[in-house]
Amino acid sequence: MDLTCYLHPSWAPRLRPAASKRDWMDATPERFAYRCLPLAIANAHGWEIGSPCGFRARWNGGKGAEAVQIECDAGASLANRPVSLFGAGTITFHVEGLFRTTPGWNLWVGGPPNAAKHGLAPLAGVIETDWSPYTFTMNWRFTKPGEWVRFEEDEAFCFLFPVERGVLDGVEPVLRSLSDAPDLDCVARRLPGACPPYQAQGSCRQVAEDLLSRGRAGRGAGSGRPPVEAACSALRVARRTGTLPGPQRKTGRNAGTRDGTGDGGEGDAAPARRPGSRSRGHGVHPKHHRLWRTAPSNGVAGASRTTFGRDTTNSRAATLAGR
Repeated sequence: MDLTCYLHPSWAPRLRPAASKRDWMDATPERFAYRCLPLAIANAHGWEIGSPCGFRARWNGGKGAEAVQIECDAGASLANRPVSLFGAGTITFHVEGLFRTTPGWNLWVGGPPNAAKHGLAPLAGVIETDWSPYTFTMNWRFTKPGEWVRFEEDEAFCFLFPVERGVLDGVEPVLRSLSDAPDLDCVARRLPGACPPYQAQGSCRQVAEDLLSRGRAGRGAGSGRPPVEAACSALRVARRTGTLPGPQRKTGRNAGTRDGTGDGGEGDAAPARRPGSRSRGHGVHPKHHRLWRTAPSNGVAGASRTTFGRDTTNSRAATLAGR
């Protein structure tokens, strides 16, 4: 499955693998929220785009575009500022990038999961990026008038991941008695639930080891994924989110890759550049350069060519790396 973002020479999206951490989860006692591994997995289930500037916005309750007031921080570029475009209490971010997916695959686009903002909610959409020759916007809608809502510079405003078209059409949900699956019923009776045991303030390592032991006990329970493999995956996520001590995170070229040894967060050292690569001027925000690889152009350097109906000079396809 290919996921490519075509860039105009003037575009520099702050696009990166989604972060697994949340401030409110960090603030829970002993970072207890990270012991719910489904939360951490969802946080990092895709890519995110950071806000090009810091700003605050307020809605007065009206229906028109003029009903939203936006105040950007000093020095914010006019071209990259969020705007009030559609009315109905919404603010709009222009996404700098034309995304292309493998035929039959869409992009689910919305706000970052488990990162609620008081007074403002993200709108979500599914975009058929395997054929659409257009960019898209990311929109948020106010839930209460008169409230100032703030975005910090580089704060994620957009979250996206590919989904295969037509999968839901072939799904046939079925309700059955647990007794129809004796192996699963046996495990379920022996392990009545994952949440109650973790309500006690146990150590993170104990939680993860318990997950692994549950996986071994549940082998052959009829799930599509081997329980031990699922438990090992849970352990990797726990290490990545910092809730379980593990191997020291790699830096450089392998940071932010599928192996879970890096997530593009703070503390990663900058990698050495590959021969012939450039750290700036490649159309990706310099802060996130190491999270991308640049696909070579089929044309001659300096020549003009047409990409999805738009004439560009020295245009390059920046292909997402690390997934």
